[in-house]
Amino acid sequence: MKHHLTRWRVAIAAVAMALALTACGGRKSGGAVDTDFYGKYVYSGSDAVHQSVLVLSENDSFTFTFSMLSSYVGYGQYTVKDDVLTLQTDDGQYHYTFKMVDGTLVFDAAHSSKETWFGEFTDGSVFE
Repeated sequence: MKHHLTRWRVAIAAVAMALALTACGGRKSGGAVDTDFYGKYVYSGSDAVHQSVLVLSENDSFTFTFSMLSSYVGYGQYTVKDDVLTLQTDDGQYHYTFKMVDGTLVFDAAHSSKETWFGEFTDGSVFE
């Protein structure tokens, strides 16, 4: 019984942390990319099952949920250089690149890993 309570507490803490990160994050819209781009970006896909969600945290870390159909969740560190966002997974196997345009992220498939775990986004897809 005690083991089950611990699992629930850990799960609740994880959900609370994720909500806090997305609630605190924000992006400024406008022509120039601002340094305040942290937050949640979503590619809608054809339906909720294929929705992809990218969360950028202020500590240069990210979480990338590709699709509800996938058990893989990418996480790691990101860098920004010349309005280009590059994600590198902690396992070192995958990287994803986005162009930062007017408060959105535009996927760059040519400079990204091919694996998208059932995500429906393709080159040029916009995450808002």
